[in-house]
Amino acid sequence: MKERDMKDQAVKSEPNILEIGQIADSGATPGFSVAIITPEFSKSISHGCFTDARDKEVGEETMYDLASVTKLYTTAVLLRLYEHGKLSIYDVCAKYLENFAGSKVQLIDLLTHRVDFGIELSKFRVRYPTTFAQEILKIKPPAEPASDVHYANLGFIYLGKIVEMVENQSLDIVTKNFFIEMGLHRTTTGVHIKADRTLTPPTEVMGNDVVQSETHDESARLLGGVAGNAGVFASARDLALFGNAWVNGKIIGQGTTADVFKNYNLSGRHPQGLGWWQRLPASSGEIRLRSAFCHPGFTGALLLVNPLTEKVCAFTCNRTYYGRGNERHRKIWELLAKWADET
Repeated sequence: MKERDMKDQAVKSEPNILEIGQIADSGATPGFSVAIITPEFSKSISHGCFTDARDKEVGEETMYDLASVTKLYTTAVLLRLYEHGKLSIYDVCAKYLENFAGSKVQLIDLLTHRVDFGIELSKFRVRYPTTFAQEILKIKPPAEPASDVHYANLGFIYLGKIVEMVENQSLDIVTKNFFIEMGLHRTTTGVHIKADRTLTPPTEVMGNDVVQSETHDESARLLGGVAGNAGVFASARDLALFGNAWVNGKIIGQGTTADVFKNYNLSGRHPQGLGWWQRLPASSGEIRLRSAFCHPGFTGALLLVNPLTEKVCAFTCNRTYYGRGNERHRKIWELLAKWADET
């Protein structure tokens, strides 16, 4: 297990890395990286290989497909546009997207997943394999937002489209500029991963085909390699630095951070912040977090932050290499969440 203190300070409290390694080796994931940052110390750990013991070892520089954790980058870019007065999160989506005409759904409803589109993108991709990008802009949304959370990718795909319209640039360029501004040198998009032939841990084996060095999410692939819902790749250390920027007011103003980390779901179920979740899918069911917020990714990535304690934990892996139904990694998520949620 490779380990590196990112600051030369004593570790007072940290997740049980040995137990995490044992869970990984029992079939949760071929390899992983963990990075933690607190006001007292920071540390990163890598363990395992891309696929098996004969393959390339995972290291601090290894960039993993973050899958839906990408939604937090879309959230960050959108909220910065809001702070700069280029849009309002209370704008109706119809101001930007024609298919929302007649709907009262606002950007904030997409950010908090309070929209039930009634669409299964997997079936939609089969129906429109060559015109997917055009057809999603014809989907008619509901007239009103929902009262509960309906977690789905489509809302964030639309948010990515709105970012492109406001900035008059591709989402790939907008996010790449954001990475540079934040000093995230081991963060990129699936567009560049594929074009540069960067070697990344494979995320799935489908018959004789291995999904490697390209975006795993099929919708984001059809949209060029990155979309508002998926397509960002990063090292665990860079992911932790991104999380740290949230709790330290470097994404948006410190005074505005409180508006991000609160529950917008008034139904009493599935607590949801702006982009961030205050709940975690665990092996025993959904866990409610007390003061921490998170976002999981389908490939196994997880970012946790605690605005009260300024704890940050980033986990990257390729658990889907063992199959989409493999959920052993959730035990690792539980351990990390328990640490991050402590006050």
